[in-house]
Amino acid sequence: MDKRQTRRWLKALEIAENLFEDEGYSSNYLEEIKDFILTSREGLSEPEGKGDAHAS
Repeated sequence: MDKRQTRRWLKALEIAENLFEDEGYSSNYLEEIKDFILTSREGLSEPEGKGDAHAS
C-alpha cells in the first residue's frame, strides 16, 4: 500500500465517521479499521531496495 492510497483510505474513513456520527451510530469500528491501516502501513515502511540483488 503506497502513501497516496493510505491517505485516500484514511480520508474515506474520516467521511464515513462523520456520517456515522451524524446518524447517531458508533464509529468505534471505523476507528479499529483506521488503526489497522496505520499499523499495516508502519509494517510496510521498509527502505526501498531492501533485498535487491544489485545492492552490494
